[in-house]
Amino acid sequence: MENQKQCVSVRLSANDIKKIKRIAERLNVSDSDVIRFGIKGMLSKLLPLSDESSSGRQLLPVFLEHGNEVVRYFDFDAERLDHIINANVLPEQRIDRVDIELLAMRNVFPNYLKSQLENLLGDTVEDKEVIPNLRQYLYDKYGSQRATAHERSPEAELN
Repeated sequence: MENQKQCVSVRLSANDIKKIKRIAERLNVSDSDVIRFGIKGMLSKLLPLSDESSSGRQLLPVFLEHGNEVVRYFDFDAERLDHIINANVLPEQRIDRVDIELLAMRNVFPNYLKSQLENLLGDTVEDKEVIPNLRQYLYDKYGSQRATAHERSPEAELN
C-alpha cells in the first residue's frame, strides 16, 4: 500500500498554475508530473526534517543549504528556528543561539549578518563572500564535512 497514490488538494495562485502549465507544455508532460517533480525535489532537500530523531548538528546542513528558502517562505524567526533545530537535543549536538540568529537574519538583515560574521571571524568579509563565509564558519564550528566542496559550486553562489 506504500506505493499507492493518493489525491490531495492544494491551493495555488493563478500565477503558479500558469507557470506549471507552461513548464508542462514545454516538457510535454502533465501538470501533475511537474507538481510531483517539485514536491519530490523539495522533499529530498528537506529529508532530515522528516526524521523526528534528527536535531541539532544533524539539521545544520538543511538550514545552511536550503534554509534561505525555508526561512523566507515560512517566515521563521530565530526563536522558531531554535525550536525546530534544538528541541530535545543533547547538549553536545546543540547549535548555539547566536548561530541560529545568523541563519535567521540571512535574508532580512544582510548588512547586520555581514558585521556579525566579521566580528566572529575577526576579519573583513566581502559582500559576495558573506554566505560562503557563513557556511564555512558554521561547518567548521560544528564539524561537518560538506563546506569546502559545496561553497565553491556555482549553485552555492545563487543562495
